[in-house]
Amino acid sequence: LPWVADLRDPMTDCGYPAAALTRRIYLWIERKTVSHCTLAVCTTAGAVATYRRRFPEIGASRFRLIENGYDEENFVQAGAIFPPPGRPGFPADAARLEARMRWLISGSAFLIPILVAIAIIGSLLGDAGGGEPAIGSHAMHELRTFVTNRDELLSRYALAPGAFESTVIPHLALERFDRRGVDAAGNAWFRLALDIPGISAGVLRRETATSPVQVVGGVAPTRLLQLSRRWTYWEVLSPERAAKRP
Repeated sequence: LPWVADLRDPMTDCGYPAAALTRRIYLWIERKTVSHCTLAVCTTAGAVATYRRRFPEIGASRFRLIENGYDEENFVQAGAIFPPPGRPGFPADAARLEARMRWLISGSAFLIPILVAIAIIGSLLGDAGGGEPAIGSHAMHELRTFVTNRDELLSRYALAPGAFESTVIPHLALERFDRRGVDAAGNAWFRLALDIPGISAGVLRRETATSPVQVVGGVAPTRLLQLSRRWTYWEVLSPERAAKRP
């Protein structure tokens, strides 16, 4: 019978498991699984890339991506379990929580236009190359949110100067990236896991405000966009790709 292995996320990661024996057992289970299954399903592109690098002898087509999602019927079922106010069984605590959430939402309505304006202005001021980034505005918005929320985590996993780069990415925390390192100026960078010919892109944290930006291989980026106070999106286009940019 065909065996579809639901791997979801890698069982081993950089420094995990910490116990050497446990790590060897996990790696043995992973290798046996991907060697004998018909398909190996992961939930993130980063996990797929990790497994392809870890087991290069296994055909890339064996690893498939099915991203996490949700079933709409779950919300219908939740409505039956937690009836709305006025219906029997609605908990008093839930009523107070709903009232508080409504108050927060109504108050945030005044802040949303201000936050949108700040985001737009910051994007315009941070664009050193002009035009839209190659990854698209939707992906840029997602990346800006991701970097802002995980600034501390990204900093923690950045390599120290002297260790140029590594393909070991903590997948649970940084699933959007497939490589990381430190450039010649000491700026910590992460490269996005992209499959777009002629494009290399990622994020980096500048060591100081005046640090020169030299990313993967010392190549000067063709575009810079400020994502947060510390982090910047960088993009390098091949000469052929750059020539096609409108």
